[in-house]
Amino acid sequence: MLTDSIRATIRTLPIDGNAAKLPGRRQAIRGSMPHMPHMQLRREQPADHDAVRAVHLAAFGDHGQMIADLVSDLRRSVTTDRGLSLIAEHDGATVGHVMFTPSLLDAPRRLVCVEVLSPLGVLPTWQGRGVGSALVREGLRLITAQSPPVVFVEGDPRYYVRFGFTAGHTLGYRRPSL
Repeated sequence: MLTDSIRATIRTLPIDGNAAKLPGRRQAIRGSMPHMPHMQLRREQPADHDAVRAVHLAAFGDHGQMIADLVSDLRRSVTTDRGLSLIAEHDGATVGHVMFTPSLLDAPRRLVCVEVLSPLGVLPTWQGRGVGSALVREGLRLITAQSPPVVFVEGDPRYYVRFGFTAGHTLGYRRPSL
């Protein structure tokens, strides 16, 4: 774990894929936030891999290498039908990245396909300006179209609660053993 404050959190999504039910949808970024310069959110392309790696190296300090390598490994599981990888750009430069990857939940009766939000990285000079929030909101809006029943995230509950996540243990979920 990166810090002691990291906890497994969960967010249930509407099963019908209706993104309008998600809180915060109205603030997809494209310059709509007054404290932030014009930004563009888009799906990651192969040409973005080096810039995304640089974001995570800078964003996670001593853990940057581990996170950047994790992104490279997780990227293989993202397809057009499952998962999502988004970047935030300003003037053509990548300043943030979020990834949603498919996973399996070992439920009592069957394996259930779910999504995992991780990692979320923003260049240190852009942190605190709404880039991460915009990436998470847009990612949740887009991932809802894939109809996963839940999205899990391992992160600071104080940050992710604003997006509708709640602590998984309060809903009977246990942290993964791996």
